[in-house]
Amino acid sequence: MRLLAAFALLLIFCVPASAAQKRTQCNCMAEPLEKRWEKSGAVFTGTVAEAVEVKEWSQRGNADMPLIVTVKVDQGYKGVEKGNTFKFYSNKQVNTCMGADFEAGKSYLFFAYQRAPDVYERWSLYDFPSGTYDVGGLCGGTRASHDAATAAEIAEIEKLPKDGKLLTAKEGVIGLPPEKPMATTKE
Repeated sequence: MRLLAAFALLLIFCVPASAAQKRTQCNCMAEPLEKRWEKSGAVFTGTVAEAVEVKEWSQRGNADMPLIVTVKVDQGYKGVEKGNTFKFYSNKQVNTCMGADFEAGKSYLFFAYQRAPDVYERWSLYDFPSGTYDVGGLCGGTRASHDAATAAEIAEIEKLPKDGKLLTAKEGVIGLPPEKPMATTKE
């Protein structure tokens, strides 16, 4: 019995940290498609142009680094049109499922949710500016667009009524904080 207990302790302390970071199971499940459709401000497929870590916004001791992710919309289903640029504030997924490890050049299906003023959003790990968007991570239904499950969900999305309004862009970008306009350059 002691040998078995010693072996179990050895496994616990010798498992590499990287194995723990590659966890794919979440303690939450994405809500049904109809609920995500209703709650989201935008639903689209897009290719990540860049995912920039913002280390100065990081909470001490949190391995889920804050990110500003810029996406080129490949196909808009709700709130955005093809060809737009969408910027959202999220985080890497290491210890939580509120973010994702977005990679430049990869395509994803996005459900984008806007942060409301003075409201703690369950799906937002960091206190980003009100009016910005996040995708609620894996719990919000966002995922890589190259698998069969995502293709099936896109087929269902294409059947949903397209009665939502288009989000307004500032200088061609959707998802920027309304109180902080983008700097413009003069030629």
